[in-house]
Amino acid sequence: MRISAATQQLSHSATRWQPAHSADECRLRIFVYSLNSTAWHHIWPKLTQPPLLPNTLIESKAAERFGLNPVTNVSCLHAQCQYDSFSSLSNIRAFTSEVPVYDGLLSKCTLVADPSRADILLVPIWFGTAKAIDWGNGVRRDSRSWQLRRWLHALSSHSHVMLPHLTRDTAHRHVFLASVDSQFLPLLRKKAGSSTERTGIGTEGMEHAIWIHLGDDHFSQGNSREDRSKSVRINSLVVPYRVSHWLPFGDAPMAQAKSFLLFANINMHKGYSRNELAQFLQRESERLRLTKRVVLRGSRHNVSSMQTVETAARYSLRSTFCLCPSGDSKGLTARFYFSVFHNCIPVRLDLWVRGMAFDDLALPFGHLIDWRKVMIDWPMKNPSRARGLLEFLAAMPQREIDARQRYIQKITHWLHFDIEDVHKENGRLDAVSAVISELELRLLALRFRAANVSDIS
Repeated sequence: MRISAATQQLSHSATRWQPAHSADECRLRIFVYSLNSTAWHHIWPKLTQPPLLPNTLIESKAAERFGLNPVTNVSCLHAQCQYDSFSSLSNIRAFTSEVPVYDGLLSKCTLVADPSRADILLVPIWFGTAKAIDWGNGVRRDSRSWQLRRWLHALSSHSHVMLPHLTRDTAHRHVFLASVDSQFLPLLRKKAGSSTERTGIGTEGMEHAIWIHLGDDHFSQGNSREDRSKSVRINSLVVPYRVSHWLPFGDAPMAQAKSFLLFANINMHKGYSRNELAQFLQRESERLRLTKRVVLRGSRHNVSSMQTVETAARYSLRSTFCLCPSGDSKGLTARFYFSVFHNCIPVRLDLWVRGMAFDDLALPFGHLIDWRKVMIDWPMKNPSRARGLLEFLAAMPQREIDARQRYIQKITHWLHFDIEDVHKENGRLDAVSAVISELELRLLALRFRAANVSDIS
């Protein structure tokens, strides 16, 4: 394949990069692939449902509910919104983290038209948001994974014209936006007896591109320990779910008295193991005489619906720990971040019992946040049992609880996508700032690596 002179220069541009002096200052030079090229317009319309491209109209019922029109895009995608319930529509917005990341990169960083001058090459497709909107439009979960695979295959088949600067040397500075759980990223799989079977983007070196996603591991199709052996580790940049629309209290006071030990706001309709787990914890709380300190929504009087946002926020603020089991998928859920924002120490339970070690988890911004100080990762051997959990939580020393809650207050702003400008002026850097910071650190590592290679040669 012939490589243009501009593309050849891309592999050397990282050595010219200089880090920013402050976390909210972006010195990245961003090249954004053009959506106006002939290739994009000829390929996407051939698909039954094309992916969501910024500033374009999506023809679906869910998109209409968001308020899409040909002139302006979804207001709730680009700005702060508030929802008073955990409805499917508000759940959809939780999967749109890529939108503020995209907006932030374009507004904070320097845009360049010459790819040879770029530090980062951004592919302007909202894979995650498109899938979430389809979810609201009744598309089944397995169909959504198949659909993403179709999108990636179309991009792969025409990558030489759609992504002409993508090579093995430049892949590590290409950024793809896919704010979905890692299990829905059908990128690459190992094939028995050969090197790699390309089931996603077939361009050479694609496995080295940066994929912005929601975690909770670093593997495409990494749904279980068995799948893990067939999967390829992806170059993850993990971002948090977007939960600002569930924060009606804004910056709620964090120094509220903690009346409850554990709070769980779980929809029992979503899984048999969730209901069994709640029933088990209810029996345990009775055995340990903790019933007045444990609030398990759905375990009493056959109540299966979730609390309203305001009620859940009030309980979270007054609880020391919040139960955060895995959701319909195998990854983290927005519930995890909702708990953190209300200074409720999250207790992660993997109801899919994958046996993942803490270091296997893909969590946001590890260069800024020590997640061992934030969360309790409780090992699960049975999806409907959490033996010893309540005893462990009740016995935790108050000094450790206080230290965790102080740390959570310290790092929460890094997980927020919709902090008002007045707060940013006071040093409240947000999740977009953290994304820029992590991209800059990666370029710095590339710079040193390139310098060491030059010294050796």
